[in-house]
Amino acid sequence: MAGGVVGVLMHRFAPFPTGDPGAYALVGMGTLFAGIIRAPMTSVFMIFELTQDYQVLVPLMVANMISYLISRRYQPVPLYRALLEQDYVHMPLPGTRQTTDLWRARDVMTREFTLVSPDSSIQLASAIVAETNAQSLPVGNNGACLGLVTRDQIERALKSGAANDVIGTIVTDNCAHVHPDHPFDLVLDRLAKNPGLLPVLSRNQMNHVEGVITPQSVVQFLQREFEAPTGSGQ
Repeated sequence: MAGGVVGVLMHRFAPFPTGDPGAYALVGMGTLFAGIIRAPMTSVFMIFELTQDYQVLVPLMVANMISYLISRRYQPVPLYRALLEQDYVHMPLPGTRQTTDLWRARDVMTREFTLVSPDSSIQLASAIVAETNAQSLPVGNNGACLGLVTRDQIERALKSGAANDVIGTIVTDNCAHVHPDHPFDLVLDRLAKNPGLLPVLSRNQMNHVEGVITPQSVVQFLQREFEAPTGSGQ
């Protein structure tokens, strides 16, 4: 609409060097699309398919690139990425694609963990937490994870006199998890949402725990990665 208004005004005051008002409307439409969707070349192809006019390509490409740069300057997060993040769907950024291709959850996880039975007492879970100095414990049976229980939950249960209750009464079953092939950036995002421990579940066996990821395992993995080139060069 704005492009059409500009075209009408240009025709009124300078009719000879200007294009058809409809061309301004189409360029304005393409510019709006390029700025919102962040797809300037898609906009060019769409407008060309509508007009079949080569003369509109150059002004459209110039307007699209200006719109694209302004959009990136004032709104760094694209529209569709923002909508995906609202649904907790996180796509890798262009700058992290190389890391994502190299580092997976299976590389970061540790297989040294204690899977506490939901029938175990809260007192027993407290002893395991004290021995391992863990912030959270995975709870499950026969290798299948049912949820997590945190150190704070255990301490609150002990203070309330529920030391002999089973751990299954305080387990949190809606915790985040990853699969072994999930990328490193998604691992970090989901670990931040969990209370200090992220289960790594098998894709082939329902809820089967292949390992866990903790802040300590992430730090140890990064240390190994950054020390590896130096060690191999000696």
